[in-house]
Amino acid sequence: MPRSSITSSTSSQHRLPVNQRRRKVLPENRKRVATACNSCNVRRIKCSGERPCLQCRNASRECRYPISIEKISVPRAELEQLKSKCIQLEACLENAVPDENKRRYLLTQVTQSPADTGADNAASPEARDNLDEEEGGRLLQDADGALRYFGPISSTLFLDSLKRFFAITLPAFIPFSMDTSSMISSGPQGRCGMQDTCAPNVQNVDPFWHPSKTDMTLMLARLQYTFQDGCGDFASGGIYYWNDLDVTFFNKKKTEISNDAQSIRELSLLHAAFAMATLLDSPTGDRRNSVRRSETFFARARMLLGNPLNTTLRNILDIPILSMMVMYLIEIGRRDTAYMYVSVGLQIAVMYGVHRGWVNDESCKRSFWTLYVLDRCLSVLDGRPPSISDDAIQLLPPLDVSGLPPAMGLRAHIELARIAGYIVCNTYQVSPWDHCTTSNEARVEKTLGLLSNWKNRLPAELQIDGSLCHDRACYQLHMEYNQLLMLTVRPVLFEAVKRAVRQQFGDEPSNPNDECRIDFIRICSQAACQTLKLAKDIRDMCQCPQPSLQMLHHIFDAAVILILDQVLDIRTQSTSHWAEIAFAIECFDTEDRVNNPCQQNPVQLLRNLQALVESLRNHKSSESSWNGSRTSSVPPIDTQSLANTSYHVGFILNPSNAPTNPMLSSTSDVLISQLASWTAFDGAQDYRSYPLR
Repeated sequence: MPRSSITSSTSSQHRLPVNQRRRKVLPENRKRVATACNSCNVRRIKCSGERPCLQCRNASRECRYPISIEKISVPRAELEQLKSKCIQLEACLENAVPDENKRRYLLTQVTQSPADTGADNAASPEARDNLDEEEGGRLLQDADGALRYFGPISSTLFLDSLKRFFAITLPAFIPFSMDTSSMISSGPQGRCGMQDTCAPNVQNVDPFWHPSKTDMTLMLARLQYTFQDGCGDFASGGIYYWNDLDVTFFNKKKTEISNDAQSIRELSLLHAAFAMATLLDSPTGDRRNSVRRSETFFARARMLLGNPLNTTLRNILDIPILSMMVMYLIEIGRRDTAYMYVSVGLQIAVMYGVHRGWVNDESCKRSFWTLYVLDRCLSVLDGRPPSISDDAIQLLPPLDVSGLPPAMGLRAHIELARIAGYIVCNTYQVSPWDHCTTSNEARVEKTLGLLSNWKNRLPAELQIDGSLCHDRACYQLHMEYNQLLMLTVRPVLFEAVKRAVRQQFGDEPSNPNDECRIDFIRICSQAACQTLKLAKDIRDMCQCPQPSLQMLHHIFDAAVILILDQVLDIRTQSTSHWAEIAFAIECFDTEDRVNNPCQQNPVQLLRNLQALVESLRNHKSSESSWNGSRTSSVPPIDTQSLANTSYHVGFILNPSNAPTNPMLSSTSDVLISQLASWTAFDGAQDYRSYPLR
């Protein structure tokens, strides 16, 4: 057959055998390529070694190279010995662990965490802080079944991963008599509490209607005190800025407003501010009506603004309107909609060059930075990449000018938001750009260094020395700082909790680097305690009876951290955290009774999680007291003595060769029952389940 009749398909499927007499030549001494492509090999022509090679490129042929396969020769006797040993080990495992589900779980754990981890992983306390399935984020379902992506830093995803861990681990290790298969398979894991799919459709509103001047003055004063500059009383100047909100605007006639584009934008901003103020000014027991009234104001603002995607109608004055709308949407739990609004606002700013500093108006600069801060806030809440990178922004920080509030609070908030973006993108690897810091431990330490430098550089007016001051914005700033501390170290805490539970019920050896984790975990627990202390101070001094949703978010995360801290066997100099946890539960209990009497609230989740942890520790105590060969310095635990109990990292209860406790079955049933009641709670991040339907 002529050589030209060989097709490219045939050449890609067949190769000539290797000449056994060919000598192996060192790569540096070779004058030809090591491996020719399939076409050149079949044609016995010289191959250039490129992909595609020169011959295939000139002939317009498909260029394919053989897949290199490393061949390892094992003697038959050794192979048979390995097979026999594998059969013996499987039989031993089946005798030691009769339960097939438990064997499957243990094999999964061995596959995910091989014993030979290497020196680098052993030296790093963060080597396993990418939390299994949480490493790249997950899709969770809202109440209507719509899927939402949550990144690894999201507290929603963290709580879901915590539920999954307990729901799988405890039934695998604890002897129990009750059936938990339905609880584990059909529990609410993989759910989130988002309000976007049930947003109300408010129609037939008059955009030019407004309340009386007295009511408007009171509402704007409440808003400025809570979220801006304290009506001029805060030395910090506030940590947000939304232009000058003045009711004298309504001295204009309706025809003057409707015929002026700038006046329409000012009216839209005021209606968005009224919507936000209505949430803050809700009377006790009247939260539902307040939410409905706020949605009406928001509908007016949205009608006046128009379609934000219509570029022919947009200009730089839309930025403060969108930032106020974003703040309102965050406050009512519609974070997906807020994510879209903040993206549109930043794109408008980029369109007009605000991010490059091509504006002279200081109010416009501050409005952009407020939107930037809210963008980083949403990024932390949902674990999604920021809408604009820090490298793209060359706008100078806000300056102190006459006629505007002091800028030091907003400047500090901007710097903290930059660190928040670093945590999302680099510490949690959502969208990494810092490739110089490669190890997890180094990323955590660098982030802690950034936060420490931020706090040390704060002006004296923004420091909190322990005495009660009246600058609410300063307290909010420090709460966000402590929140970032908790988020940075939370993977270490979760890994320590998982290790402690496995050591208690399994035979996982203690990690020699557990002592290295103590400092990280102590930072996390101290930040949680400080967050709750700041929340108490805000409650004592604040004129507003309703805490903001961001404040509730920080309180909830801090309470979960402190409850999980009770699982660990850490001996610290600090006292127990049950008083702080009780305060957090009290905050949500008030929200539950006042604002949400008919639906579940996170107060139930916190109580059930607390009960689960207490049952877990009581289970440890009862198991330790039953096995006489085990010794421990831990006294029997009851609810009265919980506040005075402390433990060591790595305290292990080895269940091997121990008699069966006849009382453990009922104790385990109680523990599994607590687990079922906790994991049965759905919508954990709905701090306020507003009746939006």
